This record gives sequence, structure tokens and C-alpha cells, in this order.
Amino acid sequence: QHAEPYAIDITVRDDLSLIAVQGPNAQEKAATLFTDQQRHAVEGMKPFFGVQAGDLFIATTGYTGEAGYEIAMPNEKAADFWRALVEAGGKPCGLGARDTLRLEAGMNLYGQEMDEGISPLAANMGWTIAWEPADRDFIGREALEMQREKGH
Repeated sequence: QHAEPYAIDITVRDDLSLIAVQGPNAQEKAATLFTDQQRHAVEGMKPFFGVQAGDLFIATTGYTGEAGYEIAMPNEKAADFWRALVEAGGKPCGLGARDTLRLEAGMNLYGQEMDEGISPLAANMGWTIAWEPADRDFIGREALEMQREKGH
């Protein structure tokens, strides 16, 4: 009901694959596979941003606390990109390693450290709340402000 005023379309993209590259020198290693235009597009990109650059969508939305990219690409390009990334020095790892890194970085996983019954403040996610401007209204603001005042 709260989304009704917004014009939102969701498109499932079965034609895309996603490869996440995280850790020391991850961005530099990935950049060796980018075109000049793609390297220029991500230059200086801050965390939690993304850009469409040619046939790649490159984002800095990692879930490890490390610098890196999440790269969406056409399915037919993914296997070659993966092989080239490994040849460039990338080391494959699984979700267990990702979970260790995210825990060390204090990044919560929905359904584990947080869910709809745990407020963002209790989950140490207060940094995700857009408190400004002060008159910005959102669902739950009053309850969160009371929690914040009580130090929870």
C-alpha cells in the first residue's frame, strides 16, 4: 500500500550474471578487464554507487567491508570474464568467506542478525537511516526517534 504512489516496475533479468570482486587490489585487478570507457566510468566511484558502462553494470555495493566491485554482465560474457579475472590474480571464494568478512566488518545479513522484528538501531544499522531533513517523514520515524532518545 505504501508503494502505490510510486511508479515502480520490476524486471527480472535472467539474461545477466553477477560477479563480485572483493579484497586487496580487487578493483585494480577487475579494472584490467575493463575498457577505457569502463575504467573512466568507475574512477573515484564512492561506496554504494553504480554505473552502466558499456555492457557492464559496475557497482560498489559490496558486502564484505573490502573495496571491490559487483559486476553485472550478459550471461554469455560471464565465464570468460571469470576466467580472465582468475588469470589477473583473483582468488575464488564462497559464501562462507563472504560471511566471515561481513561479520568482521559489522555488516548484518537479513534473516540472521536482523529482520522485521529488530529495529535498525538495535541492529547497529542507524547509519542507514536518512534522518535529514528533520521534517522528513517515514514509517516508523517516531518509534525510532524514541529509541534513539533512550539510547537503544
